Amino acid sequence: MLRIGVTDCSKYGNYSKWIEAAAPDIETIKLSFTNAGAHVYDQCHAILFSGGEDIHPSLYNKPEYMDF
Repeated sequence: MLRIGVTDCSKYGNYSKWIEAAAPDIETIKLSFTNAGAHVYDQCHAILFSGGEDIHPSLYNKPEYMDF
């Protein structure tokens, strides 16, 4: 079975339904900062970057909020 990682966003459910409706033999995996880790990404054959929302700063070693 193919697994596609989909970055977490408010429309994750839509992306997941569209992919699985088009190809029932494909499983989607929600990728978010709470389940980030190499073991999650290693399960994916492809990754769909949904865009539209910021990447959580903890993923690039920055604080959540910055004062400018």
